[in-house]
Amino acid sequence: MWCLTRKRNEFGELFCHKAWWVVFGNHKEHLLHYFDTWASVGRNEILKTILSLVVNLDFIAYQFDIETAFLHGSMDAVVYVEQVKFYKEAEKESWVWCLNKSLYGTKQAPRMWEVKLTDVLISLNLIRLVLDESLFITKNFSLMLHIHVDDGSLIGKSEKIILKFLEDLNSKLKLQFQKQPNQHFGYTLIWKKDKILINQSDLIEKRFKNTDMLLCKPVQKSCNGNFLQDIEEKSKFVKLTEYQQAVILSNRLSQNTRPDIMFTINQLSRFSTCPTFKHWTALEHLLIYLKGTSKFNLIYKKPQPSSVISELKAWEDADYASAKEDLE
Repeated sequence: MWCLTRKRNEFGELFCHKAWWVVFGNHKEHLLHYFDTWASVGRNEILKTILSLVVNLDFIAYQFDIETAFLHGSMDAVVYVEQVKFYKEAEKESWVWCLNKSLYGTKQAPRMWEVKLTDVLISLNLIRLVLDESLFITKNFSLMLHIHVDDGSLIGKSEKIILKFLEDLNSKLKLQFQKQPNQHFGYTLIWKKDKILINQSDLIEKRFKNTDMLLCKPVQKSCNGNFLQDIEEKSKFVKLTEYQQAVILSNRLSQNTRPDIMFTINQLSRFSTCPTFKHWTALEHLLIYLKGTSKFNLIYKKPQPSSVISELKAWEDADYASAKEDLE
């Protein structure tokens, strides 16, 4: 089966079309057509740590993308597929193919690709960390690589070291790379002289595309005071799936780039299984707030000469009866 997609740049402009020929992995049987399927993926907190190191240690940052990544992995089981439509061999139309590579759609494709990539990186003198298998470093810490499937972020002490590594890697796996990327791992990155700004405006704007909220007037706060104080016990229930999808989106943003909505979404997520109209109204207010502040950034910069401890502030909420529904 052919899968077609359009790729866009950081401005949302179409710059290429891509096509994959994939197999139906749902027809495969475990221990017959595939074995291990798990594969490690990059973690958000590791990427943020890398960005912090770039700022504080004056490291150079690059991003690379490995082309047709899964096609580099070798199959670990015998699997036959029908020939591709319009590409069948003459006089052999009824024949089938035996897969040598883990095509997209095969159950073991992510695992086989990770095995291949790990072998290549180790051959280039990188060390894989035990606590996070998506992170590779050199012995002298002059180079650090964070990988998420086929996208990698690479930082190093000098541009010469990075370019030499990318040249060696490109000789084994064809890749594309760029310095200081504008988009990576779902984040929009803004590079300044002494700081890095990140946001997820694309994710927010995608949520509002083709919806009635697109023209809503922005609000200045994520919630209106004690927005869940007076819950009507018999208020009308809203669409459960729509509520849960909005909560998942908001929770993802709060964990990654928008800590300012952490409290609000914490309160609203408590009612993910039984939301009422009042909960949905509060969640809509939060979404409109996100729309108006989609360009808010999380900033990574060098600490000032003054003591960091003196700049820390904390707040405490001792209102134990704020949750009127259960007084907990």
